[in-house]
Amino acid sequence: NIILTNSKGLHTEHMSEHALAMILAHTRQLDLAIKRQEEHKWSQGEGTFTTVHGKSLCIVGAGSIGSALARKASAMGMTVTGVSRSGKENSNYQKMYQQKDLKIALPDADVVVLLTPLTHETHHLFDADIFAAMKKQSVFINISRGETVDETALIEALTNGTLIFAGLDVFQEEPLGESSIFWGMPNVLITPH
Repeated sequence: NIILTNSKGLHTEHMSEHALAMILAHTRQLDLAIKRQEEHKWSQGEGTFTTVHGKSLCIVGAGSIGSALARKASAMGMTVTGVSRSGKENSNYQKMYQQKDLKIALPDADVVVLLTPLTHETHHLFDADIFAAMKKQSVFINISRGETVDETALIEALTNGTLIFAGLDVFQEEPLGESSIFWGMPNVLITPH
């Protein structure tokens, strides 16, 4: 007489808002605003501000968190595509792709959010080949698991111009070591899982 249950959906709203916050932190240059506030410096006209309206978002991992993010991003005027194992149509996305078609889904995306669970198939899913398939100067957000990304390939993508920004909530080694290169990268926002 033991009831087994899980907590699926428990973090849906929190994590979808976290991903959206990372995207907005970049587009609205909030890191620069925080730095200038700490310096007590009025920096009007500094930085390049953009909007998410009209941008394309590709969500890799179209489960409950991805669907919540897709609804929120669509409401803000983004075009949203999704990637899942099955590629099954979902009303929260304008288009769905199967995971095997990831390289087809990525080239048009201004922003890519990774939400997959860690499995044998998703270990280092984002490697040098996948980053090379992404749109130049795109944004990458990882709130899935650290091992879903080849961090060496990610660092290269952040330094060669493939990625303009990365919001990283997860890493292969946690807590992130003090000597990690990610700490000093100006185009990376780190949150501690």
